[in-house]
Amino acid sequence: MSRLIKLIIFAKTLDGGTGTYVLELLDLQKELDGKYKKKILILEKPNFRKVDQSKFSFWANQNYYPEKYKFTPSNLIKFISEIFWLKRHIDEFKPNIILTVDSHTLLLTGFLKLISGNKIPTVSTIHNNLKDVLKIKSTPFLGKILYYIIRFFLVRSNYLVCVGNDLAEGLKDYFKLDKKPISIYNGLSIKAAKKYKEYSPTSKIILSIGRLSEQKDYSTLLKAFSIFQKEVHSATLLIVGDGPEKAKIKKMAVDCNISSHVKFLGWVQNPTKIIRDADLFVLSTKREGLPYVLVEAMSQGIPTVSSDVKFGPSEILGNGKYGKLVPPNNPIEMAKAFKEILGSERIYNQYAKSALVRSGYFSKGKMLKNYKDLLLKALEKSTRKVYE
Repeated sequence: MSRLIKLIIFAKTLDGGTGTYVLELLDLQKELDGKYKKKILILEKPNFRKVDQSKFSFWANQNYYPEKYKFTPSNLIKFISEIFWLKRHIDEFKPNIILTVDSHTLLLTGFLKLISGNKIPTVSTIHNNLKDVLKIKSTPFLGKILYYIIRFFLVRSNYLVCVGNDLAEGLKDYFKLDKKPISIYNGLSIKAAKKYKEYSPTSKIILSIGRLSEQKDYSTLLKAFSIFQKEVHSATLLIVGDGPEKAKIKKMAVDCNISSHVKFLGWVQNPTKIIRDADLFVLSTKREGLPYVLVEAMSQGIPTVSSDVKFGPSEILGNGKYGKLVPPNNPIEMAKAFKEILGSERIYNQYAKSALVRSGYFSKGKMLKNYKDLLLKALEKSTRKVYE
C-alpha cells in the first residue's frame, strides 16, 4: 500500500451498537500499517458511553435529536446547519473516503456531495431495518418522502454495506435496488470465554442488555418474566441499559408485580462480568440489523433467547440452531423458552456450548480486514461508479 487513506467516519451517536461499531473501526490503524489518518465526526455527544471526547468532533450535546422524525422549519434549519458543519470538517481534513453510519449521515453526506459537486468516494453502512424505522419514527406522509430521498442517495453511494446478509437482501427489496449491498458482519468487541457455562439447577438469573427504548420491546420481556417467575420464584431479571423509556419500563415491572425480582443496573461500560454471572440472555426486540449484544452474550458461553424479528437474530442464531428464537411480541412463547432452557441440563448445556462456538464466527479481525480491503478498493475505483 503506497497511498495514504484519509478517512472521515461520520455517525449520529456513540451510544448503542453503532457506537460499538465506530469504536471497533478505530483499530483499522493496525490493519492499514499506519498509512491511515482518520477524523471521527459524531452528531450527538453520548448519553451513557464514556469515551475520550478529544478523539471525536461533536456537533451537539446529549438528547439533541428527538425519538420521532418531524418535518418542521426548525428541523430543516438544523439539517442545513449540519451540512455546513460537515463541509467545514471536509474542507479542513481533505479526506479521500467518507464512511457514513446509518441513514441520517448518509443523507447529510449525500446532499453535501450533490450541491457542492464533491466526488469523494462514500462507503455507506446500514445497521438497522430502515423499513420499520421509517414506519415507527415518522408519519406515513413523511415516511414516503424519506423513502424516496434515502433511495436516491443509496443508489448513488459508491459502496453500500449492510451488517448482515438478511439485512442486505431486505434493503435491496424494500428500496428496489439493482444490486444487493455488500455484507460485512460486525466483529466481536469483548474477549470470549474459554469455556461455556454449565447448567446450575439453583441459579436462574436472566439478563437483558439494551437501550431502554420502544425498539427493545421490554413490555414483552417483563410479561414473559412475570409468567416464568410465578413458577420459578427464585428467578431474577437483570436489565442493563438506560434510555428515554426508563421510567415507563420501571412502572411496567411494578404493574406486573415483579419489581422485587427485577434489578435495573443502568448503563454499564463493560458488562462482561455481568454476562458471565447470568444464566440466560434474552433479546426482546421489535427490529434489528445485526445486534452486537447478542453475539457478546454468546461469546461468554451462556444460552440465548431472542425475538425472531425479520433481520439479525435468526442469522446470528442459525435459525434456532445456536439459540432459541421466539415469535415477536409473544410473552407466552418467550416464557416457555425460559422454562425449556433453564429447566433442562441437557438443553441448557447444548445451547451454551453452541453459542460459544458460534460467536467465534463474528470475528473482529475478519471485520477489520474486510473494511481494509473495501477502503483500498474505494481508492482505486472511479468516484462516479455506483456501489458494487
